[in-house]
Amino acid sequence: MRTDRVTTDLTVADYLAQWLARKEAQRRPATVEQYRRIIRRHIVPALGSTLLQELTPRQVQAWVDGMGPRRVTEYARAVLVGALAEAQRLGLVPDNAAARTEAPARTKPKRPAFTLEECQALFRAAEGERIEPLLRLLLHRFAPGGGPGTEVGGRIVGPAGPDGSPAGNGRQRKGSGA
Repeated sequence: MRTDRVTTDLTVADYLAQWLARKEAQRRPATVEQYRRIIRRHIVPALGSTLLQELTPRQVQAWVDGMGPRRVTEYARAVLVGALAEAQRLGLVPDNAAARTEAPARTKPKRPAFTLEECQALFRAAEGERIEPLLRLLLHRFAPGGGPGTEVGGRIVGPAGPDGSPAGNGRQRKGSGA
């Protein structure tokens, strides 16, 4: 198969096959295999039959929006952006349709918070155990409104001093003289 073919009937799948052939000489084999896998599994099934010159940002964005896990989507989009950038440099397309799309949104998974009852049960289970001071410190750090002396269910969850009372962080403030 010739890799220098310039025609208007070139599909995305055909072009990506040519692009991969060029990358084999430029990239490590493992990288080319990753490209090949992404192209085979994600890009070609969705966009492969589209004529290269007719690929639009709207089509690519719909594909990005419909993909699964964010990491795979980001990588697949990056491969397509790179391949189309080369197609643009070669004069095969006037515009890089993938570069004009938005990457998948980065969302932080929301952690479920402990209920008051769960915190109390955790403290009861850890009482007298080696992990109790660490648990107090973690709850002090991550409890809403936490600070020295924060109380959860009648228990102080901030760092405790030797007598069980709330303790500071062990640092002295500037100018405290001690």
